[in-house]
Amino acid sequence: MAKSRASHRVDVIDDVIALYRRSWFGRWRCTQRLAQADVRRIELQIIPRLVWDEVFIVFCGCDAHLSMEEGDEGFNVVAEWMDERFALVEPDWRQRAHDFITENPLIGCDILLWSGIPDGDQT
Repeated sequence: MAKSRASHRVDVIDDVIALYRRSWFGRWRCTQRLAQADVRRIELQIIPRLVWDEVFIVFCGCDAHLSMEEGDEGFNVVAEWMDERFALVEPDWRQRAHDFITENPLIGCDILLWSGIPDGDQT
């Protein structure tokens, strides 16, 4: 079941991921930005729900995390940008998420898609 009106929107402009939130009056307002150079880790999160599961991509930086849900406007644009810009551990992450949800109903998981953190440095 798709949401009728997304409350969030994501976009990539000049290699900067931007998260927008719809204001009370229906206008989009940028609430968070994260540059490609600041991304240290990318995770795929699956959160189980009774009717449908929520799939998030989380871009982790040094000082900020930017999370986008599969139902957000612009999700596919940012996902394609991510596929092109990062050497993902799971290049077929969409299929992996689908298979996990199908095989493990009502169980969530976190899947590491990319890490730019050198071994031993967990800051």
